[in-house]
Amino acid sequence: MTEKQIYKQMQPDGTWIDFRAAKAAFAPNKAEFEKLLGKITKTIGKQTTPEFDDKIDYLITLLREQAYMASYRPPVTKSQKELTAFSTHLKKLISFLDTDFSQHADLQIMYQTVIKMSDEKIEDPFYALRTNSIIALDICEKARDKLKGKRPEFTPNTMRQILAEEVARELMKLGVEPKKYNDGDYATVLRAILKMIPCTVHGQKISIAIPDNLFKVICKAIDEYPTKLPYSLLSFQ
Repeated sequence: MTEKQIYKQMQPDGTWIDFRAAKAAFAPNKAEFEKLLGKITKTIGKQTTPEFDDKIDYLITLLREQAYMASYRPPVTKSQKELTAFSTHLKKLISFLDTDFSQHADLQIMYQTVIKMSDEKIEDPFYALRTNSIIALDICEKARDKLKGKRPEFTPNTMRQILAEEVARELMKLGVEPKKYNDGDYATVLRAILKMIPCTVHGQKISIAIPDNLFKVICKAIDEYPTKLPYSLLSFQ
């Protein structure tokens, strides 16, 4: 995602989606954000820039929104059960369509089918139903298999890790090199930003786990952010 696409994106009809306006409910209020910036400035020993402030504000907004949405996402196991149940019903339907009816029932179905095909100018509905049911079953089973062992893409842990990468990148722009210390400036800034995530939106409490020891998180972020595309957290939108 480019800088231009961070806050707005053009739609096929030529209109623009203003992401920031759409996510306003999740944005930190001015007072608490100013307090955060004060902590960051004191920690790194230099003044932040408007660009840095703007990016951190929006990253907090996005993380809050994703944490909010994650609370409503059904677990993968529930989705697997739903697809399994759907597959079972499709199999029963296919089996039922293959059932041999009595002679009278079979003749009546054939007679009514010919009339309907002639009136509606359609193909044999029973043939189409069986054919499409087989295709639908294949799609359903492949979808279920894709979910086996799959973990949700946007877990609090993955979002926390991506945030750590973005913060490391933004600190480097300020000339502050992120270092692998659990009590270093980078870890202190990251921890302060993470503490901004908890809030209440639309009556729903939003929270994210903050480990006492961020060493693994910051080490992974420092190792990987130089090779990652910037604004990956923004791509969630």
